[in-house]
Amino acid sequence: MASGFLSKVFLDDLKIIELPRALKEAEMIARSVSLLRFREIAQHQNRLGAFKSWVCSFLACTFLLLPAFASALVEVEFSNGFFGTVGQNTQKADSISMMSDYGFTEIKLQQDLGDGASIFQLQGNDIPIDLVLTQGSSAPITIGGSITWVFKNGGKADSFGFILNPDELKTLSFTSDDDPPETISITLDGNSDNSTKTDKDGNLARGEKGDANVGLILNGQTGWTFSTGQDISGSADLKLDDILELLNSYLAVQTGSGASLATTKSLTKVNGATPPTNYLVSNAGLAVAAKHDG
Repeated sequence: MASGFLSKVFLDDLKIIELPRALKEAEMIARSVSLLRFREIAQHQNRLGAFKSWVCSFLACTFLLLPAFASALVEVEFSNGFFGTVGQNTQKADSISMMSDYGFTEIKLQQDLGDGASIFQLQGNDIPIDLVLTQGSSAPITIGGSITWVFKNGGKADSFGFILNPDELKTLSFTSDDDPPETISITLDGNSDNSTKTDKDGNLARGEKGDANVGLILNGQTGWTFSTGQDISGSADLKLDDILELLNSYLAVQTGSGASLATTKSLTKVNGATPPTNYLVSNAGLAVAAKHDG
């Protein structure tokens, strides 16, 4: 009986002892699981933090590079130009008036396609460009359109032709310093008859008869004298690629990467023949006058 009693006591004691031990094991397992979860969360947060840090660094580098690659304004300047209206086709500017009469102190063509280019470019079948006109301290006037034609005289380009986008409508005015002062104005309309005609791409047609037609006269040209009231007819033998080449040649002259419009050439006698007194220096088809002093 004693043995049985002891056994019972032992068993009872064992139960008493084992019960807390089981609870401790469960608690330890729970704590282990919690610790593992904590470590997993910590590792995840560390990885997330590292990823965020990488993203921030990447974005910072991207923004630093954006000014160099995402935007590049290409522009050329002119001292004078003219306003007219489209005649029988977009290469004809009828009844022109000179920009110099309107007091413009800056005349520019600008292009920025957002690709970091340093020269003018085609976009599809187009040379999209902005005409920017400034009168003294007034805010610049920007007019959207395209270079579509060139006026040539003697085989050399004297001016670029600019056709407005159909949604452009600008009224330009200028008041003289005369006594009494005189005010003149002109309206440039890219869709003078509110036509709904579309081109092959489904866009509103531009350069229709009566729409504004603008000319930009190349600095340094001496081949033609433009004056108010003239009708100007552009060349029909130039493709868009040719016009783009001429525009970039003019850009090269202004940026110093091309030959100057005032290029000096030296001629020598060949087989005793006397070189001509006057001759033409060709700068990729631009009109450049030169004189030989020999």
